Amino acid sequence: MENMKIYRARKINSLEEEVRIKSNPSCELGKVPIKFAQNNRFSPVGISYGYFALDETTAIKEIRAKSGDKIAIEKFEITNKLKLIDFRLQSMKKKVNIFNDDLDISLYCQQQFIQEFLQDISKPIEDADQQLEYIPTQIMAEYIWHLDIDGFLFDSSQNDNGVNLVIFENEYKYIKFKEIVI
Repeated sequence: MENMKIYRARKINSLEEEVRIKSNPSCELGKVPIKFAQNNRFSPVGISYGYFALDETTAIKEIRAKSGDKIAIEKFEITNKLKLIDFRLQSMKKKVNIFNDDLDISLYCQQQFIQEFLQDISKPIEDADQQLEYIPTQIMAEYIWHLDIDGFLFDSSQNDNGVNLVIFENEYKYIKFKEIVI
């Protein structure tokens, strides 16, 4: 994946935050500095990954913006060729005939596990449940990162047709940002 546009959105909660974003948008809207990294679906406290969407609408929906919210949307470009795993459910679907004599049942079971896992990583999680619910996906992300993979694509939990991207390192460049009110 190279020369692809990706997006990240952030709610603007105060004038101070707005000034900070305008003064340094690539830093404020890019990957979170490690000292501010919180518990997320794929990264625990103190680990910073870049969370992006492949389109603006998904980026906005992922931050759960409500009517009247002021948000900043940043557009980035992936300039290097990245090694990514495609965890989108549609990419992983495969029709299997379990009555076929040539079926390797262990591979079938692995595929079923992966499909169920993919549904889990894309489901919405309530704030109160995040700490426990995020542990399996955080372990999976760390494992993938240690395999020398740059990141992965997965289905959005907030936008039915949306796709998100996690990038482990800063493998993107700032293009521009804009502010909008929902």
